[in-house]
Amino acid sequence: MTRNAAPSNRRPPRQRGVAAIEFAFIAALMALMLLGLLVYWRVLQAQQSVTRAAGDGARIVQNLIYGALPGHDITVPASIQAAADDVVKRSLQHSGIPGNPLQDTTVTLTVGTDEARLNVSYRLPALFGNTDADPRPIQLGHWALTEPASLQASALVSFTLATGGAP
Repeated sequence: MTRNAAPSNRRPPRQRGVAAIEFAFIAALMALMLLGLLVYWRVLQAQQSVTRAAGDGARIVQNLIYGALPGHDITVPASIQAAADDVVKRSLQHSGIPGNPLQDTTVTLTVGTDEARLNVSYRLPALFGNTDADPRPIQLGHWALTEPASLQASALVSFTLATGGAP
């Protein structure tokens, strides 16, 4: 003969909704991490484009200084600056960088007696519509998400000219 267990009057603790609450906490944290990953991946790709464009500009400066590109007057630094500016902006346009490279790019060239430094600065548009010149961080409760607004790269071209040559 088997004995049935006596029914217990104790009720199990309420567990309804606990899994949903735990999921909400984890999902919010994961969404924040995914958002940060998206923002900084975009910045990493844009920085690579700016660095590559600075290298392209430096190559054109080197070719102009050594006279490899006929039809350009290297005795006028503004001519070298204009050529470098054009090459950098075209490189950024073809890279698919977000924003407008023609308006958001600043290219400066400093030519010395034995080196030329090309600096490229790009104003990256905000991903979340924060269009002010001084971007404010996006507030997510007590957390803040900031986006890099300015990307910079520089390239240095060292050269030696024959006597009487001028960059």
